[in-house]
Amino acid sequence: MNVSGPGFMPKDTIKTVLVGANLGDEFMSIAKSTGNVLTSDAVGDIHIEHDGETGDANLVYGENIRSRVYKHDTTKEYDRYKVVSQSNFLTSQEQLSDVWGEYGSGSSVRVIRSSDNLTAQECAALAKKLFNLDRRKSLYYQVEVDRSLGLEINKIYPVLDSVVGINETMRVKELKFTIEDGADVVLATLERAI
Repeated sequence: MNVSGPGFMPKDTIKTVLVGANLGDEFMSIAKSTGNVLTSDAVGDIHIEHDGETGDANLVYGENIRSRVYKHDTTKEYDRYKVVSQSNFLTSQEQLSDVWGEYGSGSSVRVIRSSDNLTAQECAALAKKLFNLDRRKSLYYQVEVDRSLGLEINKIYPVLDSVVGINETMRVKELKFTIEDGADVVLATLERAI
């Protein structure tokens, strides 16, 4: 099984399950305990969206954000995602009939053809997953803050930067601790919490 998504899986628990009778069901129960599971296909690819805890700090540019690097690439964002899957002849007894599902609305559409045999519900879930992943990847925001704020990995913080138009909750993806001009500072890379 291939697991993707923000956050970490409990490795010790998974090691003890490997001797279990029904490995697939046991593994899925562990995966579901760590977040919301989206199964994207029938070959064991699992994507987990973690419901991160909310941190105590509010990050505001000009108050506790000393400096920031901002990049918003709107070419990676679409209004609507449509996933088309060719049905299996043995399952549906129809040759070359397409099954599809979509997420979002608007005129800017991204169409993805899946080589796997998916149902309409699985196509819609995969379209939602791809919509969220592309939306998350479109915004790069790195801030420099004092270490005393106590930012933590995978926690969600409200971010306000009126200069560039950011007013949303963001997840801490990466932390780097440095000393600058005698002060302990943290470089935090943030991503949209979707």
